[in-house]
Amino acid sequence: MIQETTMTNSRSYPEMEREIEALLVKETDCMANLANIAAVLYWGLTDVNWLGFYLWNGEEMVLGPFHGKSATTRIRSGNGVCGVAFALRDVQRVEDVLNFPGHIP
Repeated sequence: MIQETTMTNSRSYPEMEREIEALLVKETDCMANLANIAAVLYWGLTDVNWLGFYLWNGEEMVLGPFHGKSATTRIRSGNGVCGVAFALRDVQRVEDVLNFPGHIP
């Protein structure tokens, strides 16, 4: 595994995929796996200032493992970028989240 001191934001997708697969092969805990996936992707992708997971609890999305600045803890389906992505079941690529209709500050 690459140590934090040698990480740069210029890793290839195949390299990150191999690291994630190696981390997941022996671990069955969902939160531990999501935490490691978030770390690998956050440190491996360029131009990313937040990367993480929201988990649906049957009523709303609840913040899960992530890297970046603090985030909204709970999001209802259809609210904000993540809520819209969830409601539409589609990726939302947003140039400036502050200008997104319904942005959650």
